[in-house]
Amino acid sequence: MQTKSSTNAPQTEAAELGRVLRDFAHALQADPHALIAAFASEPDPDFVQLVYHPPAAAPGSGAVSPGASGAARIAAATAVPGVQSGIATGDLPANFRCDLCPDRMYPVRRYNREGRRRILVLYHSGSFGARGPARLDRSRETIFGSPEEDDLFTRMLGAVNLEIDELHYQEYPACHFNAVRSAPDDWSQRGEHCLSHVRDTISRHDIELLILTGPAAVILLGEERARALSAECGRAMISAGEREVPALVMRSPAALIALETKRKRLQERGEEQSAAAAVAEEKRIKKQVVAALKAAVPPTP
Repeated sequence: MQTKSSTNAPQTEAAELGRVLRDFAHALQADPHALIAAFASEPDPDFVQLVYHPPAAAPGSGAVSPGASGAARIAAATAVPGVQSGIATGDLPANFRCDLCPDRMYPVRRYNREGRRRILVLYHSGSFGARGPARLDRSRETIFGSPEEDDLFTRMLGAVNLEIDELHYQEYPACHFNAVRSAPDDWSQRGEHCLSHVRDTISRHDIELLILTGPAAVILLGEERARALSAECGRAMISAGEREVPALVMRSPAALIALETKRKRLQERGEEQSAAAAVAEEKRIKKQVVAALKAAVPPTP
C-alpha cells in the first residue's frame, strides 16, 4: 500500500522539472547567446562521457549467504574497492568503473594502450596546474595530447630503434580534473587512488621498465623529486606490490615541443643570441633523453 506522500512525490518532481525547463526556455528566448557551455577551465560538453553510477546498496544487502553459489562467492571475494559492479557498467574500461575520486570531471576515453615490449609509459594529457592551458580529451585519436606530441615521441624512440606502438601507454591519473580548483594534495590523493590501475597493468604485462613523463612524474614522485630527476633523466624505483620496477623520469613530449616553439619564435624575431642559446638547450636536452633511453631500455629479446 502506498502512502499519499509517496504517490504525490513523482508528480511534484515532474512539475518542478517542467517549471525549470520553462524558465530555461524563456531565458534562452530572451537572449540566445546567454548560455555558456563551458568556461575556459572546464571540458567541452561534447567530450564529456555520461556514466551512470547506481546508488550504493543498503547495508547488508550485498552480503553473500552461506548457501550462495560458488560464482557469487568468487565475485564477492574478488571485488575491487572503488570499482562498480560489472552488472551495472557492462564492459566499460576500468577507469570508467572506478569511483575512488568523487571530484573527477570525466574519465579518459582511452586511458590504456597495449604494446609488445615490457615497457610502460605513464603520462597525463589532461589539464594540470592552474596556469596551464585547458586540454581536451583527444585519447581516441592520439596517445599524447596532440599529433605533434605523438610525432615527437616517435622520433625520440626511433633514435633508439623503437617504434611507438611497441610500448604500453597509460594515462595517470586516468581521469580529467578541474586543474584550476586543484591543490597539490588533491593531485597526490588522485595519484594514490590511480596506482591500483597502474599496478594492475604492471602485473598483467610483467612490466620491466616505467617511463614517467611530465605531470604523471610530478603526481607520482612529488614536484621537487620529479623535477630533479627529469632535469637529468634520472631513475627511481616504483613499488608495484610484491616487487619494485625501475622508472626513467623524462620531460613530456609537450615540454619538448615547448622548447622547439621557443626556439622558433626567437629565430623568427631575429634574436640571434637568444635563439642560439635556445638551440643549444634543445639539442642538449634531446641528446640527454636519447642517451637515457638507450641506457634504460632492455635489449630486444
